[in-house]
Amino acid sequence: MLLIGLTGGIGSGKTTISQEFQSRYDCPVIDADDINRQLLDSDVQVRQQIVDYFGEQALSSAGQIDRQYLRQSIFSDDQARIQLEAILHPRVMQTIEQQTQALQAPYALVVIPLLFELNLQKQFDRILVVDCDESCQIYRVSRRDGCDNDAVTRIIQQQSRPETRLSEADDIINNSGDIDELDEQICLLHKKYMELSRQSSHNI
Repeated sequence: MLLIGLTGGIGSGKTTISQEFQSRYDCPVIDADDINRQLLDSDVQVRQQIVDYFGEQALSSAGQIDRQYLRQSIFSDDQARIQLEAILHPRVMQTIEQQTQALQAPYALVVIPLLFELNLQKQFDRILVVDCDESCQIYRVSRRDGCDNDAVTRIIQQQSRPETRLSEADDIINNSGDIDELDEQICLLHKKYMELSRQSSHNI
């Protein structure tokens, strides 16, 4: 099975694109953000480690992890971000490995927003980068999350620069255009990955 690492800056459209691959071509998708949310919601050890570091204010009135509080904390404090990553990322990667081993498909997408920041390139057969104009990112995130443009810009600045991602990409989707342009790019990549998967199976 061909394993594709899908990444891109915040608001670039990673979720939309992975869902298109899944709905149109029945491609398995593993999303690191979904795993993160599951860990925050249901992993007792994760919850305790977060409370130990961030304090009881990291919990909502219902006793669940307050994601909004964590988001604000890590974007204003690099040490807090590093600590949260140290708690979550090993568990996320372990879950991704378990889920990929259970898959049977020509290829699969693993969506990891911080793929380059975590130096995970060697974990994948190919890297697919979703790129778009920064103005598009700011518009999408501010509309989605209800935050101001300056906050989105700070998040973008904390991530890998677009030129870094693009220079290390095997494949690129430009998501600054309309849905028809996006679907055409996804279709071409699906055909490419199916062919690469067939070539790989022949070489085994």
